[in-house]
Amino acid sequence: MAAVGAWKRMRIGQSDSELRKLVEQQARQLNEAAQQQAATAEVLRVISQSATNLDHVLTTVLQKAADLCAAGPAQIFRRDGEVFRYAVSRILNPVYRKIEQQVRIRPGRETLVGRVALEGQAVHIDDAWADPEYGPQGDVRIGNVRSMLGVPLLKGSDLIGVMVLGRSEVLPFSPAEIVLVTTFADQAVIAIENARLFEEARARTEELEGSLERLRQTQDRLVQTEKLAALGQLVAGVAHEINTPVGNAITVTSIVERELRRLRERTAQTGVDPADLTRALHRLRDGTAMVSANLDRAASLIQNFSRIASVQLSGGRRRFSAKTLLDKALQALPPQRHSLVVECQEGLDIDGYPDLLAQVIEGLIRNAGTHAYAEDETGTIAIRARLTEEGDVAIRVEDDGCGIAPQHLNRVFEPFFTTGRGKGALGLGLHIAHGAVAAMMGEIAVESTVGTGTSFTVVFPQYNP
Repeated sequence: MAAVGAWKRMRIGQSDSELRKLVEQQARQLNEAAQQQAATAEVLRVISQSATNLDHVLTTVLQKAADLCAAGPAQIFRRDGEVFRYAVSRILNPVYRKIEQQVRIRPGRETLVGRVALEGQAVHIDDAWADPEYGPQGDVRIGNVRSMLGVPLLKGSDLIGVMVLGRSEVLPFSPAEIVLVTTFADQAVIAIENARLFEEARARTEELEGSLERLRQTQDRLVQTEKLAALGQLVAGVAHEINTPVGNAITVTSIVERELRRLRERTAQTGVDPADLTRALHRLRDGTAMVSANLDRAASLIQNFSRIASVQLSGGRRRFSAKTLLDKALQALPPQRHSLVVECQEGLDIDGYPDLLAQVIEGLIRNAGTHAYAEDETGTIAIRARLTEEGDVAIRVEDDGCGIAPQHLNRVFEPFFTTGRGKGALGLGLHIAHGAVAAMMGEIAVESTVGTGTSFTVVFPQYNP
């Protein structure tokens, strides 16, 4: 019985010892797992916060991997064409670090990195000092490196680098440690790829910014060229238009002067002849009337030119009723032989510049009356105002007249372009309207069908900025 009791106590003691070992082993594993999890979290944090500082990220990855594996010297080599070059390291020995920085490693059995490049997988050297194939024996002795582990940095199937860990004693890396280092190698690949993508994005952004700046400069030059061309056209048009009435006035004035000189000479020779005086006075009256008419035309042209040069938001900004504005604009027009129809959305109010808008509406109605109908024709001119779905005001002036020829449609807003020169038109009305609408931050468009009619649509913000 005593022997049996002793045997039981021995078995219980063994069970307690095994249980303690099992608990210690599990605690150690849990501690290692916690350390690995913390190291991984730290690496991911650094990757997310330092995408542009690749050396810092790779150094952090290397540091964490080496610490978890109780390794000493550690390096990362990156592929550069046919060779592998030093990227970052954790090497305290400055002589050994300088050696590693200067080497250019090719695939082959002579080095650990070369073997990884050949095999495309993790390679372990139990003792580099005793490995007959290992070439740079003197280097590893300087660095005091014996057991070595090389893990490939793989982007898909492409080898872009190698992570190397070493120990100063012959202590091979375990399979679990190799798996762990492989995990950190994958994170190094992520960091390298992030840096590459960031650099590509930065370079592309700089390229696009440069292209945008060149586009802006080209646009500025084109705008300046267009402005100069428009100014040249405008000046040429003004000169041509003014030259005609001024030339007429000069011609008539010279005729009047000649008539006065002839009258003085006859009076000095024969005295005053009532009949001759009467004829001379009639010719002088006709001549002065022609001079006055031509000078009036020149003055009108100059006035319109001044309006083109300085379209202003005159009259003050205020809130007003669109219907009231249209009614007043029609009342300000001279008597019309055409029917005028006004349709306005109920309760449409505008915060803007009523005087300038009235000028545009009156100009469009006058333009329709002048160009849309023959002198003996009558028609209907409709003015319709509404609010668009986008919240802008749209005012449409349309007629049922002859329409505009397609070849003229894209020129109607050009200064001095007119098909009604024989009716005394200057070709400035629509150009002035276009400038006034632009001053209201709006747009004006034209649509026309020959034989059916023409419509001008003015669109501008309901609340002028």
